[in-house]
Amino acid sequence: MASFKWSSDKKQELATKSFEDHRFKPKLHQHDPRTQTAIDNVLIPLRKAKPYQQWENENYRLHTLADSVDLFNPNQVTVFILTLQKLDPNTNQRTGTPVSNGYKKTLLQTYNQFCQINQIPFDTPSLKYDSPIPIIPTREQIQKIFSMSTWKYTTVFAIMAETGTEPQELTNIKHNQINLDKGEISVMGTKQHANGIYLLRPKTAEMLRQYIARRTQSKPPFPTAKSIEQAWIRARRIAT
Repeated sequence: MASFKWSSDKKQELATKSFEDHRFKPKLHQHDPRTQTAIDNVLIPLRKAKPYQQWENENYRLHTLADSVDLFNPNQVTVFILTLQKLDPNTNQRTGTPVSNGYKKTLLQTYNQFCQINQIPFDTPSLKYDSPIPIIPTREQIQKIFSMSTWKYTTVFAIMAETGTEPQELTNIKHNQINLDKGEISVMGTKQHANGIYLLRPKTAEMLRQYIARRTQSKPPFPTAKSIEQAWIRARRIAT
């Protein structure tokens, strides 16, 4: 069966309609013509240049700011962002707890882009990013997560736990970096990690041999970093 494709004119019509439908959703208030035009100056070009989800996020943030403050008053916008508090999802009221510096920084970046496009002088205040506290599982929790994983990811997680490699470091490994006879893997470090050759424990080395035997040489030995992270999250959710 022949595949159906929209004409370029039809695609443009649908894209425009999608933009207009989203822009006039009831949850977002309508603004005065000057403010709406300034927002459109940002969103219309962005809609063509960025993935839809990124555009939608910018759309939401700009309209949310415009609902609360005058976008043409940088001082007012800055004070609003720096003192912004979290919302209670049940009451939709501010909780008194400040939002994270990471979210404040995102809002400031959105507003800075708005100011640049609309030629509004604005000095972005610097904020210290609050790094989230990592969740470090205990040995017992790791074993439970292993038991909830497939044989494929049990092998992957065992190698990572033994060598301390990052998901992306494991993903980057090629077949010629694996010595099955010796039970060694050669790892190229990322994020300023050092390169290294790791001799696996006999049990882990045997798991690796069985794992590689099921993999075709035409494909990379290990899954993508994103797949590894998603598999870990799924197994951890089941295990806990």
